[in-house]
Amino acid sequence: MFDVVVTSSRRLDRPDYDVVCIGAATEDIFFLSDRYRVEDQNLCFPWREKFTVEKLERHLGGGAFNASVAYCRLGLEVAFWGQVGNDPSGRMVKEALEREGISTTLLVVNPKTKTSTSALLSSGGERTIVMYRGANDDLLNTNPRWDKILDCRWIFFADLVGTSNDLLFEVVGKIKEGGIKLSYVPGQNELLLGKEKLAPVLAAAKILILNFHEAQSILGGGYSIKEMLVEFKKLGVGIPVITQDVEGSFAYDGKDFYHQEATPEVEVVDRTGAGDAFAATLTAGIILGKGIPESLLLAAKNASSEITKIGGTDGLLNLSQLESYQ
Repeated sequence: MFDVVVTSSRRLDRPDYDVVCIGAATEDIFFLSDRYRVEDQNLCFPWREKFTVEKLERHLGGGAFNASVAYCRLGLEVAFWGQVGNDPSGRMVKEALEREGISTTLLVVNPKTKTSTSALLSSGGERTIVMYRGANDDLLNTNPRWDKILDCRWIFFADLVGTSNDLLFEVVGKIKEGGIKLSYVPGQNELLLGKEKLAPVLAAAKILILNFHEAQSILGGGYSIKEMLVEFKKLGVGIPVITQDVEGSFAYDGKDFYHQEATPEVEVVDRTGAGDAFAATLTAGIILGKGIPESLLLAAKNASSEITKIGGTDGLLNLSQLESYQ
């Protein structure tokens, strides 16, 4: 059996959580060096030899972990549903969530596996990731406590690379029954399904966030960004949002199109977690009652701040900091 850490409910007259984040938590070990050799987008090492780096840092990450921290710092009540091993890394995840004020009611501790760990070979803000999936694999095998998982207003579903798509469709079926809103960031597994198989998920998504190439993977080529936004709206998405690097982000609510320019350039230290920061902050803005333009702006600011720090959460700001961020 798996151990589940239980905490008390905060409120009795409304759902316990504004957001439940479903997805991965990892220990990220950064091996930083200015001497990595890259040729034709390939990182090159001589086999059977040692390579010494100038700096090493340990952080915690994973899409749902990063998003949980972003939501919590923006003042929302948050729970994290993910799986870790009964090991030092897993204990670090639990302690970090609790320090932030994120509920660990749904955190699953599996003594039969190890916490997901990534080695990030990083230089100049870019990186290659060597990943051990570990405990991030299928949450459906952990005896989900649906009564607790669904005690929320929103669910944020982040990429779970090692998990079958069954979890996604199970969650979508249950939130439809409970009237819970979904903020969805598709993972690589789901992108391969195409729009027909993803149709029930897209129809359930109040907010869909993906980049230009991911949008093309679902819809096919030949569309402009505005055309893709319209297509996603036709498929039932509440607010589709597409990002495109330096061009910024684009959204559509069925009536108006919105464009947020990329924030002024900052020194890029590490891009890890920028997408998580953007997606969670945008959704938080909507939850907090802000309009789409302001939510896009806050999301761009938090993503910009995040890439100035190493790791997926060190650059995340609270609402007051975001509103004054230049």
